[in-house]
Amino acid sequence: MLAAASPGQGEEPASLDNLRRDCERAIAELAADSDHASIIALKEIAKSNPELLREHSDELFDLLLNVRQSNRSKCEILLLLSQIDAAHHATPDQIKTVRGKAQSEDTFLDAYAGLLLCHRADTYAVGMEVLTRQLSSDIPQARWVAAWVVGSIPEVPEDVLQLLEDRLEDADVTVRTYAAEAYAKHGGDASKATAVLNSVLRSPGQACYVLPPHVSDFDLSNRAIAMGILTKLCPAGQEPISDVAALARSSDAQEQSVALQTLTKWKRAEELESISKDESVSPFYRHIARRLVDDINTPNR
Repeated sequence: MLAAASPGQGEEPASLDNLRRDCERAIAELAADSDHASIIALKEIAKSNPELLREHSDELFDLLLNVRQSNRSKCEILLLLSQIDAAHHATPDQIKTVRGKAQSEDTFLDAYAGLLLCHRADTYAVGMEVLTRQLSSDIPQARWVAAWVVGSIPEVPEDVLQLLEDRLEDADVTVRTYAAEAYAKHGGDASKATAVLNSVLRSPGQACYVLPPHVSDFDLSNRAIAMGILTKLCPAGQEPISDVAALARSSDAQEQSVALQTLTKWKRAEELESISKDESVSPFYRHIARRLVDDINTPNR
């Protein structure tokens, strides 16, 4: 759909013109209807040329007031505005709009508005107040969305880090999952976070959306999320191999897929070989495991 150059590469004039047209088209389509495909296009542009999307930040701010936009779309727009650092150049009226969204009493919208406010020095305290309030909410979904959002903020104060540490013992497994990631990102004890994530792998799986669910979304479970975090966080030699291998044999297709990817990142050819021969595993995933063993053993083929 896009004519984007790879991130970090300069675009040729013709390519840049194409990208600009893609951007203008996606915003126009989004303004006409809360269109999921347009959001996907804008995300790609934000990755490849954030400066270009920043030129259209006024239009994105206007879309927050567009009655055609779903809350999912507004959350995505707030996230895009955060990613392109649009808050620094926002007008007082635009910031007023965002502050209004932060008081919407919608779990998702409040959190993403809080995130954008945290990207500006004079509204950082307001944004952080929104997120800490959600981290302390009685609603599990509010706590886990806030934990995920806090994990994407460059720096947090010590009291927020302590609140994340408290959430490592939360009664809800998804809150613990995202809190562990954010806690480790912000300099918390990595061994504590890893222990929590290891325990998540043995907990009942449940879907853990960080945006209002869309019909095209995969039902990623907290266990799949935990495996992804552990590939970045777990020290060599301390990987929960047996737990991940067990999930590679689970009945959940997404968990199986993520588990196989995780074992591959950890270069666990022996476990993958065993899975490839296990007749309790579907032929499809046995085939994938076999191929991944070959990839590990012959990396340069």
